[in-house]
Amino acid sequence: MGEWQSMTTRPTLHALLPLLLLLLAGCGDGSQKPLATQAAPPAAKAETPPPAPAPKAAPAPQPAPDPKLTQPATGAKAAPMPMPETISLLTLNLCVDPVNVPERIPALRKLLAEHHADIIALQEVATPFAEALAREKWAKGVYDVTRMYDKPTSVRGLYLMSRFPIKKMDFKVLPSMQERGALVAYLDVRGRTFAVGTVHLESFLEDGPRRAVQLDQTFPMLDEAEDGVLLGDFNFGEGEPESEHLDKRFADVWRALKPDDPGFTWDPVKSPFAKRQSLPKEGQRRIDRILVRSERWTPKSIELLGDQPIDAEHPDLFPSDHFALRAELEWKE
Repeated sequence: MGEWQSMTTRPTLHALLPLLLLLLAGCGDGSQKPLATQAAPPAAKAETPPPAPAPKAAPAPQPAPDPKLTQPATGAKAAPMPMPETISLLTLNLCVDPVNVPERIPALRKLLAEHHADIIALQEVATPFAEALAREKWAKGVYDVTRMYDKPTSVRGLYLMSRFPIKKMDFKVLPSMQERGALVAYLDVRGRTFAVGTVHLESFLEDGPRRAVQLDQTFPMLDEAEDGVLLGDFNFGEGEPESEHLDKRFADVWRALKPDDPGFTWDPVKSPFAKRQSLPKEGQRRIDRILVRSERWTPKSIELLGDQPIDAEHPDLFPSDHFALRAELEWKE
């Protein structure tokens, strides 16, 4: 299984500080006796010089910042790209639940390797998976990724990969009962600021009002860019009340290109895996989206990926309980 199947969060420095302090207190050459057993010092001589001032106490160690709340740093690893005529985008919720992990991880790796896009947005990503993904042959040295302390990491399960060097990143904690947030990367594409954001909004069917607030707080994060894309797991389907909180300046790429195709990305009818993962009374829905706001970049194509079983031996198992979306935008003068 190795690193790909590890879903365990590594202990933070903050969590280890008490133990580290105890260990440091016990360090030395063994000559220092415990305070309770040290002999009393001899009586001072009459002309003993005054004692040297006591050394200043070392500052108390500070707890490490909570990585969930720290704005990710980025070390631009991607090489500059020429002036592109098209941009490809891919989004997928990986399903972090430890369900059939030995079978699904190779299928997810294969899907991302075969259909890798210029910009990849993933949700429900464990950091060990993010680290291993950045080392994949097709990704290493090609993509800049979400980083913290200069290491690839997911932020509250969100992870971005970009062939365009990331100039800046921003993360916002959203009002949530499930620790949800919005992650935005700012790129330079054709001399224009291009913002790409990803979200995984509140999950439960009754959480529409909270999702509406989350949308209202996410879209302004993209305002400073000339071109903006928001993609990810929105967790609501067509016509649900929170749809009114989708920014009208953004085009829904699926609806723009395939208005008569339902495009279900959550399909418990087709996918037994999604059926097992479904909430009570949850049916087929198009809950994953790619939205674009631009005067130059227009929708060219979009397709579902990961909508077939992983192999003939596992007809009921798909790479994830969600289907992926892959879209292309084309430049228009």
